[in-house]
Amino acid sequence: MKKSSLSLLCAVVLILAHLLPVYAGSETLRYRLNERHPGFQAFKEAHPDLTLVRDETEYLNSFQRLGALITGTFTSDVFNMSSGMDDCQQIFSKGYCTALDQSEMLRSLISRMHPMIVRQVTWDNQLLALPSSLVFSYYAINRNAWAEAGLSTEDIPQSFPQLLDFLSRWCDRAEAEMDPGIRVISSWDYELYSPFSYIERLTGLLIHNHMMQLEYAGEPVRFHTPEMLELLAQIRDIGQRLYDNEPPPQDVESGGGKELFASISPGDFGENWPQHAEDMFYLPIKESQPRLIEAKLDMFAVNGRTKVPDLAIQLLESLSTAMPEHETVFLFQDAEPVLNPNNDRSRSITQENIAKTEEKLKDGNLSSHERQDLEAALAKYQAILSSLDTDEERYLMSSSQLADYKTMADKLWFPKPGFFNEGEDHFRLRQLIDRFAAGQLDGPGFLQELDRIVITMEQERM
Repeated sequence: MKKSSLSLLCAVVLILAHLLPVYAGSETLRYRLNERHPGFQAFKEAHPDLTLVRDETEYLNSFQRLGALITGTFTSDVFNMSSGMDDCQQIFSKGYCTALDQSEMLRSLISRMHPMIVRQVTWDNQLLALPSSLVFSYYAINRNAWAEAGLSTEDIPQSFPQLLDFLSRWCDRAEAEMDPGIRVISSWDYELYSPFSYIERLTGLLIHNHMMQLEYAGEPVRFHTPEMLELLAQIRDIGQRLYDNEPPPQDVESGGGKELFASISPGDFGENWPQHAEDMFYLPIKESQPRLIEAKLDMFAVNGRTKVPDLAIQLLESLSTAMPEHETVFLFQDAEPVLNPNNDRSRSITQENIAKTEEKLKDGNLSSHERQDLEAALAKYQAILSSLDTDEERYLMSSSQLADYKTMADKLWFPKPGFFNEGEDHFRLRQLIDRFAAGQLDGPGFLQELDRIVITMEQERM
C-alpha cells in the first residue's frame, strides 16, 4: 500500500514538474486596438503561448479614460490614442506611458518621420508612442466649377471675413443674373435643407475657426465680442440671400450637382490630401492670424503600469512593420508616391466594357436609336479609360501632391481636445447654432450662452 502511494506521489510530482514551467511562463497582454491589423496578427502567431485579452471597457469620453489612467484602473497594456480625442501631451507628462527608446527598431522608424510628427509622440526627449496615421481638416474650392463661374485663384478667400465678402458678391451676381448651373454648396440633404441651412453652416465655421485660433494662441476661449457680433449679423443676411437665390438642392437639372466649394465643413477630417494645393483656403477670423491646417494623429502606446513592457513593445514593433502605405505616407520624410490599388481593376473592367460595346455596334440590324445609345456609352467608357491615366486616378498620393504636402507640413496644427468636440458637448453646440439660425436666439444671446457653457466647463475641469 505504501509502495502504491509512493508511486502515485512520484507521478503527481513528475506531472507538476512538467506543467510548472508552462504556467510560470504563461503571460497575459491586454490591448485596445484593431485585431484585424496585420501587425497584430503576426504578433499573435509569433506568441502562441501568450494570452491576449481585448479590453472591452467603455469610456463615455476622453476625460473618463484619462481618469482611468490617473487612478490606475486602465488595464490595457497596449492601446491606441488620437491627438484629437486625447490630451496626449498631458498623458505623456504624467508618466502614464512607457518609454519606447529601448527599441532600436522604433527609434530608427521615428527618425525618418517629419519633425512635427515626432514632436507629437515625445516628451522630455523620450519616445512615448508610435504614430500610425494622420488625417486632416482643410477647406478647398472645386476648381472646375470655379473656372466655369469665371473665377480665378485671386478670388479664393483666405480668411473668414474674405469668405463673407466673396459670398456677398456672389449673391449680388445671382440677384442680377441668376446662374442656376452652379451652387455655393450642393452636398445638402435635400430633405433637411431649409432657409437656415447656410446660416447654420457659416455659423459653425465661424465658431470652429474662432476657437481654433484662440486655442492655438493659448488664449481663453470667449465668444461675446463686437467683432463676432458683426460677423454673425453678416452671416444671417448672407445665408438668407443664398437660400433665396439658389435652386433647391434636389433640383439637379437646375444646378444641384455643381458647387464652388468641394470641402467647407467645420471639423470634417479625411485622409486624402487635395490634388492641387492652390485650391486650399483658410478661414482665420483676423488677417493677422496664422493659416492653419487642422490635423489629428493616431498612435499606439504602452501603459506606464504594464507588467509586460517587453512584450508590449514587441507588439508595437510588429505593428510598425505592417502599417498600410496609404496611411503612413504623411508620416515619413522619405515617403514615396502611393499607387491606387484599384486602378488596374478599373482599367480592365472599362476595357472589357469598350470591347463589348464595340462588338454590339457591329450589328447591322441596330435601330438608329439603339446605335446612338451604344455610341454614347462607348464615348463614356473611352473617357473613363482616358481619365484612368491621370495622376488623380493612378495615385492615392502622387509625386506632386507629396511635394505640396512637404512644403506645407509646417502649417499642420494638432489641437488637444477642446470645447464642444465630442458627445453631449458637441450636441449642445449644434442645438445652439440651430436656435440662432432659426432666429430663436439673437447674436448677443447666442454668444453669451456659449461663454456661460465654456466657463462652466473650465470650472468642471479644474
